[in-house]
Amino acid sequence: MKNTNITRRVAFSFFTIAALAVSSTAMAQSAHNMSKSTMGQKTAMQAQQQVEVGLEGYCPVCVIKYGKWVKGKTEHNATFDGVTYYFPSKDVRDMFQKDPAAYVPALGGDCIVCLAKAGKRVPGDIRFAALNKDRLYLFPSDKERQVFNNSPDQFANTDIAVDGKCIVCKVKAGKVVDGSPRFTALHDGLRYLFPSDRERQAFAASPAEFVAADSRMREHSMMRKGDSMQKDSKEMMTSTSLIRIQGTTACAACEFGVTPINAPEELGLAVTTSDGQIYVIEESHSRWPKLYKDRFDGVRVAVSGNVIKTKGNVTWIKPSQLKTL
Repeated sequence: MKNTNITRRVAFSFFTIAALAVSSTAMAQSAHNMSKSTMGQKTAMQAQQQVEVGLEGYCPVCVIKYGKWVKGKTEHNATFDGVTYYFPSKDVRDMFQKDPAAYVPALGGDCIVCLAKAGKRVPGDIRFAALNKDRLYLFPSDKERQVFNNSPDQFANTDIAVDGKCIVCKVKAGKVVDGSPRFTALHDGLRYLFPSDRERQAFAASPAEFVAADSRMREHSMMRKGDSMQKDSKEMMTSTSLIRIQGTTACAACEFGVTPINAPEELGLAVTTSDGQIYVIEESHSRWPKLYKDRFDGVRVAVSGNVIKTKGNVTWIKPSQLKTL
């Protein structure tokens, strides 16, 4: 009896251990499968996040050719100049691929007015779009769109790079040669012109290398000319005048071609007053980020602070207080 009990206990223990081993193996396999599945999903999500989708998924061909905003399907996609576009059908996608430059938005969807007036690339919004001569333009707000619509021809060639000169001729031979619209290549939303298809093909093979080389050449030229900021030495400067104003917000660089003194890389917040004066509010991007983001909406504000510079009808203010009205 004793031996039987021992046998049963041993048998039961063996069965339990074996079952646990099988269970552990199954759980490990399941965990491995789940891990692979999760990793696959994560990889797919990362790949999807890395793709820059143009026009928020709307079809560029439908906008240009038919004047309609039609959502594309992810399975019908094509990539051009680093941006992926979606189309409602394969036929429409094929139409795009025959001549993509004819359908993509000007300046890659950035604001053409901001580049012309401030020399800065500012992403546009499909809510503020304009069609002109079969080209689609996007703007960050209705103000820039209105500026464009008032004189579209003024901005027609803003996206032409190197002043229309052949960048290949400049980099390879150090020569200034006019390009022709007949031989055009798009890179990063900019149009590069060439005197023949030979130069165009050379650029298309490695556009980033030519752009980088041209940038180095321009930097070297600027260093030889010295610091261009010396021309501001005759302007009136002060840091003691206290000022209080009320007005409407705007984008300093986009609308008036000026930027903050202490953060020239920023587009800046401007406040315009009823007498036509323009006030650039320093540090606004860091101290009042929400208002800075909404500056295109024409928010009524009150500002007090010290005047640090005046040039014409533009005044730069170091603010002590800024509040919405």
